[in-house]
Amino acid sequence: MSMLVVMTVLLTGCARPPIVPNAGNLSLDDKELRAVQIAQDFVADENMDKAKASLAALKLPNSTQWVSLVAEKYISEQRDRQQARALSLLAQALG
Repeated sequence: MSMLVVMTVLLTGCARPPIVPNAGNLSLDDKELRAVQIAQDFVADENMDKAKASLAALKLPNSTQWVSLVAEKYISEQRDRQQARALSLLAQALG
């Protein structure tokens, strides 16, 4: 009986919590995608404190400059206009 309980726990993943990668350990591409999401969230809710906290979690040396560079990249590469706009608005709001 106890073996059945142990197997059930192991198979359902209840034995330990899932491992969530530290945002600071993400690749630059993943950080870029995360910045796009942060920018889109900012455009939707205009919550600067939330955006700053989310960017801080990425552990970038200068998140304001980095968002500006990503926005410029999206514009120059003619990527998705809504994403480029969101990044630009966030960069502008950050100063």
